[in-house]
Amino acid sequence: MRFSLTTVTATALSLLLATTHAAESIKDEPLAMSTPFILARQQALLPSSLTPSAPPSAKLRGSEKEGEKDEEALAVSVDNSGSDKMGQQSFWNVFYSTGDRNMIRDLGNNRMSFTIAPWEESIAAQSSVKYYGGRLGFKVKSGAVMPGVITAVYFSSGDGRTGDSSLGSQDEIDFEFKGNEPSRVQTNVFMNGQEALQMVDLGYDSSSSEHAYAIEWDNQAVKFFVDGTERRSVPLSRPLQAMELHMSVWTTTGGWPGLIQWGGSPDWNARGNQPVESIFEITEYPSSG
Repeated sequence: MRFSLTTVTATALSLLLATTHAAESIKDEPLAMSTPFILARQQALLPSSLTPSAPPSAKLRGSEKEGEKDEEALAVSVDNSGSDKMGQQSFWNVFYSTGDRNMIRDLGNNRMSFTIAPWEESIAAQSSVKYYGGRLGFKVKSGAVMPGVITAVYFSSGDGRTGDSSLGSQDEIDFEFKGNEPSRVQTNVFMNGQEALQMVDLGYDSSSSEHAYAIEWDNQAVKFFVDGTERRSVPLSRPLQAMELHMSVWTTTGGWPGLIQWGGSPDWNARGNQPVESIFEITEYPSSG
């Protein structure tokens, strides 16, 4: 996906929430302020005084066409006094969305809900923390309810791919749940301009319930786990660069043919134009520097 971000700083968050509350009449449903906190919800009445900043270097997926203009997105930094690490403003660098109806909710206890609205392209979060190795444990109920919807948990050092044949110089470790293959998960390691992609059979529909996954890495290998069982190990020729954690739900809407062939194309009409929700829970954090 393609991002050009407008950032709303934590100091402006109270103004954003006040504006969002004032715009309640234009929403399809009431604000779930007791959830306990809506981390990011973009509305039509965002204050014009907020200033843009540079986007994060890592992207979900770039355009195949070199130089293609990035699409606008909104980003919100979070101010949350909750005790769970995943809900703290200091943990995240930015939340971002390409649509004005997407939503991220902090569910507490290191759990989050990501909802992507019909016809939108993406909603995502990028950590402010860089990781150097260790083990990330997490649970996911994916949004793989139809082709063209992808739920991703991944690490990236930035300088990401810009197309099917332009992988960039980033290091990256991926778990991606695709709606056109809901009973499988794609694992991938990007390194030295190459990728090592492999599909892993799950034996269940990843969108039907939460399951446990893990990524573990050191200077020798990256290992992928599903429900406590190691399912794949990728040897490394060198230590990986420091990487941020990303979580996202995105679609192939507006994508180039190679992307649609890979992930399928969403049919929102067949789904009754209902939004897609993914649930994320972090159970174990790797080492950070």
